[in-house]
Amino acid sequence: MLTYTRDELQEHFLTLIGKPLGEPGTLSIQEYSAELIVATTTFDASHLRPGGIVSGPSIFTIVDQMGYLVTMSRAPKGSNGFTSAVAMQFLRPALVGTLRVEGRLLRFSKRSSVVDTILFGDSLEEPVAQAVVTYVPQFPTG
Repeated sequence: MLTYTRDELQEHFLTLIGKPLGEPGTLSIQEYSAELIVATTTFDASHLRPGGIVSGPSIFTIVDQMGYLVTMSRAPKGSNGFTSAVAMQFLRPALVGTLRVEGRLLRFSKRSSVVDTILFGDSLEEPVAQAVVTYVPQFPTG
């Protein structure tokens, strides 16, 4: 069961990271349901390796952010969380442009949230990266 609307989750996320929507590297939620969250972002030159390839740390950040979004979409409002594990595969170079990340919940409990993420490049139908992100949700006390 979702605990936030799409707009509430987007606003919560932007407040948390302290960045406006549209800033390079900031996820913008495009699709939002209990089965799937899809978000997009772009990067500027500061996130690139030579040849116009998005850096690995930048891709990792997107995957981690999606894990957070999927976890918080199920957690009670006022919750937080932290990453406890990531298993990630870089499958092909992510070229500069719009990147799309999909997040699917695999498991959610009071001890952990496990999220499958797949990242696609702007011009590719095949994924550029895949990761399983484990978050530890921290629910509000009282």
